[in-house]
Amino acid sequence: MTTKALNSKNEALFQTLKSIGNQSKKSYVILELVNRQLKICYCNELLYDITRFTSNDLINKSFETLFSNENSSVLKGVVENIHKGELFKEDLLLNIFLDTPILVDVTIIPLQIEKGDGLLSLLIINEFSHNHLEQILHRIEEQIYKAIEHECTLVKKLQIVCEGIEELLNGRTVSKIFIRKSDNHKEIQMVMAQKYGLEEPYIFRRRADIHYLNNMIDQAELNIYENIDYQTIDECTRRVIEAKGLTKCCTVPIENHVNKRIGMIVIYFDNIAFDYVERYKAFLHKVNNLISLAYIYDQKLREISFLAYNDVSTGIPNRLGFLERLKELEQKKIYGLIHIIEPTEFAEVVELYGREAGDELLNQLCRKLIMLQRKEEDFIARFSSSKIIAFTHHKEGEKIVDFSRISETLVEVPFIIQNNPVYITLKCGVAPFNGEISYKDSIRFAENAFSEAKHRAGNVLVSFKGDMDGKLKRNLLISSLLTKAVKNNEIEVYFQPKVNLKDGSISSIEALARWNSPILGFISPFEFMPVAEKTGLVREIDLQVIEKVLQWFRMREENKKTIVPIAVNISPEHFYHPKFVDQLVELVRKYNANPCNIIIEITENMSLVDLKKARRIIRELKFWGFRTSVDDFGMGYSSLNYLQELSFSELKIDRNFTMKIHEKGTYAIVKAIIQIAQALNIDTVAEGVETEEQARTLNELGCDTGQGYLFYKPITIKEFEENIEL
Repeated sequence: MTTKALNSKNEALFQTLKSIGNQSKKSYVILELVNRQLKICYCNELLYDITRFTSNDLINKSFETLFSNENSSVLKGVVENIHKGELFKEDLLLNIFLDTPILVDVTIIPLQIEKGDGLLSLLIINEFSHNHLEQILHRIEEQIYKAIEHECTLVKKLQIVCEGIEELLNGRTVSKIFIRKSDNHKEIQMVMAQKYGLEEPYIFRRRADIHYLNNMIDQAELNIYENIDYQTIDECTRRVIEAKGLTKCCTVPIENHVNKRIGMIVIYFDNIAFDYVERYKAFLHKVNNLISLAYIYDQKLREISFLAYNDVSTGIPNRLGFLERLKELEQKKIYGLIHIIEPTEFAEVVELYGREAGDELLNQLCRKLIMLQRKEEDFIARFSSSKIIAFTHHKEGEKIVDFSRISETLVEVPFIIQNNPVYITLKCGVAPFNGEISYKDSIRFAENAFSEAKHRAGNVLVSFKGDMDGKLKRNLLISSLLTKAVKNNEIEVYFQPKVNLKDGSISSIEALARWNSPILGFISPFEFMPVAEKTGLVREIDLQVIEKVLQWFRMREENKKTIVPIAVNISPEHFYHPKFVDQLVELVRKYNANPCNIIIEITENMSLVDLKKARRIIRELKFWGFRTSVDDFGMGYSSLNYLQELSFSELKIDRNFTMKIHEKGTYAIVKAIIQIAQALNIDTVAEGVETEEQARTLNELGCDTGQGYLFYKPITIKEFEENIEL
């Protein structure tokens, strides 16, 4: 009570307020309005327990003593509200003696018999703030979805959850998450908030630890334990909870979407913070759902990654996986030899026993190769449906291994195909991979050697020799003629329409550079474009193609004919040229064309050379109205993240996937690519469509557009005008 006596009316009111406060079963304070100031005249014991203040600290003090200075702007209006007899309800930071303030739900009920001083009010404090809880949950959700969007690791997402739980109670808790890495339960990770220095997950590998934690996860319920068993706690956790003086813990099971246990949350807290666990049930349920979502997404990404870089039939890396590994070795300057190997009888085995038998033949060959592996760095992959590619580590100065003898050893014993013994021979091409020869050239040279081996009978191994590569001589000749060809405008533009898979209409066209040399005849772009890139002529060729496309637009407009967008392939050198966008805009203005009708095609691996610069260029193109397309998707350095980063309008699925879409693994990859593109609002185009079955499958998967010989072959602009109506 205050030092001045309450009159009989206020005494009755005071007792009424105490009765209401006691019935609330919460901490409460009775305030008296004196000289337009709210003074504390009574506090119940529960409030002293929570704040750790004494009656000397609070009685006759301003009610603002209870709350943090951060609430000052809100508290100014409280007296005015009470004068008006209005209820006050707000979340405020309650001061704790020698500790961090906590967020509480505050309700002030003003009661009066007559206006003026002596007005009494009841201030009820609920240590649990629904509003604060919702804000924290919303923030966790936002950060989890953002982490998923940016392909952050599962650990990062779990750290977000831990940090959110601890923020909920102003750092008066410590939380950690145990998560099973996979369904086999053989590895369990522990994650804590990043501030504790555990940047990477703590991985339990000892059988006893894993057995103990698996039992805990399976048996965990939403329970509070009054005492912490320090003997079962890791050193990092023990150090943190002892420093904070935490004495209790709570376990929360984590289940996935089919109610299967995948982990558990353990929350350590003090005597106040988490005692009323029932209050947090809905919050913890939503947190469980977020963890489950992050876990499932992580598992799906692992599956997609495995399918993208591994051969489903044999379980070994595929061509893409091999290239990635070889790229890593090149960066580490680990060199050796590249081998391309094919069983001569592969096609016959497939014809006789079926495609699964061909897979089994390669499977057995892979197992034998792995058994003969000489060094840790050696590895193999499936290069194509019938070929194996291998890397063997070899240091300069080491004795060359007799690979011909190894090759003969591999085929001494018959292969068992559908219970039948099958003797085979091997064709093998070998090429060096070293600091002077890039991994791409090494593979090309190995293929050249393999082509030579294919023309010989029996078990054959051919090592690459410089004179095998007649292509080099031809490239020199092409190089000498190409400059003149560009100057004389010999580069032609062919059109290949792209077709809407739903209604068969032409939705757009791809412009292709073609060269009919007066001396060499027709030269494939696969021959002259690499030469153009090396000689610096590729920009001029790109610009000539674009200008001829713009001339066609103008001709169509003058004749009042329909126009559809045209895609133009842009080389890496040209795309990153500082004047690329300016020259493009200048050309479009010259012909008064609509930029929306130009699609700039960028190869997937090229777009990653300089992601920051590529993002800026694509943003500029979008600003001027141009559309962009990522070409040959899936055959370069696949990344879900850069699809979003670079804001492409269109994604072209590489023809290699289209050709093999009947295969289970390829079908799964194409499906995943289309779903990802749809989620990012990117149109999809499948290249190399050659059969009705491929077109039907792609349409069923939701692919927008098809391009290939099934619909149209590339033809000259003149032939297009004469034979195709838009």
